[in-house]
Amino acid sequence: MHDIKKINVMEGILDENDHIAGHVNEHMTAHGILVVNEMGAPGVGKTTTLKNLAKHLDIKPYVIEGDIESLISIPKISIHLE
Repeated sequence: MHDIKKINVMEGILDENDHIAGHVNEHMTAHGILVVNEMGAPGVGKTTTLKNLAKHLDIKPYVIEGDIESLISIPKISIHLE
């Protein structure tokens, strides 16, 4: 038989990520920068949402593409940011 040991986890897995995100949010807000972090599965409408958002902003938007799977969305978004 194998010994089973129960370990209580007292800290969330993403706590450090949340901490860093909080600092980034504070910094951007202090400089008057609106940041939208959009995540989701392929095909749920992330690119469409960004394109529609860009049409209604009174400022020039910038996009940082972080897709680890492909670069498909870059041309679709870029034409709406010019």
